[in-house]
Amino acid sequence: MLALHSAEAFDRVSKSLFRIEWTSATDSDWGTAFTIARLQISKQLLLATAKHVVEVASNEPVEWLVQQYDAQSNVVRQIRFTTTPADTPPRVRVHIKMDLGLLVVPKVGKDGNQFSPDDEEPLCTLPEKFHLTPGTRVGWAGFPLIVHDLLSHHQLCYCEGVVAAAIYQPDRRLYVVDGHNARGINGGPV
Repeated sequence: MLALHSAEAFDRVSKSLFRIEWTSATDSDWGTAFTIARLQISKQLLLATAKHVVEVASNEPVEWLVQQYDAQSNVVRQIRFTTTPADTPPRVRVHIKMDLGLLVVPKVGKDGNQFSPDDEEPLCTLPEKFHLTPGTRVGWAGFPLIVHDLLSHHQLCYCEGVVAAAIYQPDRRLYVVDGHNARGINGGPV
């Protein structure tokens, strides 16, 4: 595994980070998501996030806004689309037990513009057999609400911390991380 300096890690990760927002007739929420795959035939992006960011309790249509920002808080690209409970296959999927959500983003938005370039690369993930140990420095990124409230615009932020504990269970791995987190960063990669 290649160790990266913070600035280099942030630069690599930021190319795969998105702010996602949904609105229904009765509720709304937003958080961070990141590209984990590009579907081969349809060329749609598959974004991973936290289950609680995309779990919509409504049986109504949901409007989605997915945005990517540069370091100066400019929107580099965005897409708007609608999902309904009748979508087949569903665009939103959540894990039953873990706080994991997936969002399939269309290649073309309501405006007819292509969202996903043909050379889009997903964020690299650690191999399943790779284990972090306590004391390992880790970083994460996203769009914290507290920064939005301070600046009155969305700002991609990078945070760092350390693995405080590693728990290996037969069906999952858990890491306790010591570091700053805030609403809005939810769903971002570590």
